[in-house]
Amino acid sequence: MELLEHIEIEPPVPARSTVIWLHGLGADGHDFEQIVPELKLPEDSSIRFIFPHAPIRPITINDGAEMRGWYDFIPHSETAGHDDIIESSGQIAAFIEHEIERGIPSQNILLAGFSQGGVIALHTGTRYEKRIAGILAISTYLHDFTDTENSMTDANLAIPIMMAHGTHDQMIPIMRAATSRENLIRLGYDVRWFNYPMEHQVCLEEVEQIAEMTREIRLTQSSSAWLECVLTNFDEFLIDHAANERKASSMAMSLVAHYPDKPDVVREMVDLALEELTHFKQVIRVMQERDLVMKPDEKDLYVNQLRHHVRGDTEGYFLDRLLSGAVIEARGEERFRQLADHLDDEKLKAFYVALANSEKGHHQLFLRLALQYFSEEMVDKRLAEWVVIEKSVVDNIPVRSRLH
Repeated sequence: MELLEHIEIEPPVPARSTVIWLHGLGADGHDFEQIVPELKLPEDSSIRFIFPHAPIRPITINDGAEMRGWYDFIPHSETAGHDDIIESSGQIAAFIEHEIERGIPSQNILLAGFSQGGVIALHTGTRYEKRIAGILAISTYLHDFTDTENSMTDANLAIPIMMAHGTHDQMIPIMRAATSRENLIRLGYDVRWFNYPMEHQVCLEEVEQIAEMTREIRLTQSSSAWLECVLTNFDEFLIDHAANERKASSMAMSLVAHYPDKPDVVREMVDLALEELTHFKQVIRVMQERDLVMKPDEKDLYVNQLRHHVRGDTEGYFLDRLLSGAVIEARGEERFRQLADHLDDEKLKAFYVALANSEKGHHQLFLRLALQYFSEEMVDKRLAEWVVIEKSVVDNIPVRSRLH
């Protein structure tokens, strides 16, 4: 399929991720082009931005006038424009495929959309056959819940979805968006909801939340020696992997115990602990299929050396617990993804791709919590230090068939 006309903004370094951003009715790709500098991305950001132009079509709500739109909009209709939505969704899927052909993994592609564009982002992302990074749905709604329930793919189950809406929006009332949020949660998606005292528009506070969703942790790639060691001694790696999932659950619960007065930390860490236990159970199942059993715990050289750099003062300790958690999860994502790329067993490959996607969500969770309690400047400065610390630790521990 030939790609729609579009605007493309290349990063200053080779692209590793892509955001495909869809405009609203009557606008074009230029509408959100200026949001890129407002995100205040790092100078070495590796995110490519693509802003497609919707086709020109007659729009019923505007007396049939022709303008750029992703679908025909008819007031008070829940299903109008369905065929147009399917067509537009296919056109956006073509952009995703094109990015994959250019070397961007699907799990590094984020769909974003405002108003009509958000409808297409939600429709495409929930049905796409490969895992994507997530969906940013601004001042929009979910089209046709029943069809979504029947057509959604397992590949993108539980992907993060950020929904943001204006409390005074008269174009798409906030109750419609809130209903969409509840329906998406019912379907198993990880929905993060924000509302602002505004109309059908985007505000500064919203841009700041969007910037958090595009934030990356870029660690050095694990050595080929590590990968070769794991592939050669995969059973040994599995046993260590299981132990790490159990320890990750305990780590999350330790944050609950340390910060019972922080409701967001308690809620998120309890959910994380349960998810890590689920992963533990899944790894145990893989081990049992291979007649493997757990071994007594051994010290994790990687984690223990990182802990030496956690500061002792109250504020520093809290921030470092969150940021060290973020880099540990980011390293897990990097290693699971590299391992999945080299496994021959399709079932195991799919398992580790899914785990890598979960780890990405976890490191974004720790960053989100850090930014909730500390200034962006403080988080960015200390995170940069943690990336250097983590590289030094990885470089100085022996290569073993271990997750860390």
